Amino acid sequence: MIKNEKQKITEKIPQDVDCKKFTNITEADVANEYLSSIKTGKIGCYCQTDMVNRIYQQFPQANNEYICLDWLTNDSLYKTLPFAIIAIIIFINIILQIMFKGKIKSIV
Repeated sequence: MIKNEKQKITEKIPQDVDCKKFTNITEADVANEYLSSIKTGKIGCYCQTDMVNRIYQQFPQANNEYICLDWLTNDSLYKTLPFAIIAIIIFINIILQIMFKGKIKSIV
């Protein structure tokens, strides 16, 4: 299930893109990639260069979508998902330990 989520995010937003290969990315390039099924990573490169000013930028060519906000949300989810999984496993482990300690005390 988690692997499928990461795969969906990777399809939507490519990871480990070399932004040096893209020069002068325009808003039109970003909007076209957002609407296209083929993702090259231009969105991430465009948004990263000036995140503060572009996070709430609307793109008229893409139905006034907040493309950089969408990119940041998905990129953050992709990067934090493994840590969330670990935290959930630890939490479940602690709960199980508490439950079993209670059972052992009631038996003894």
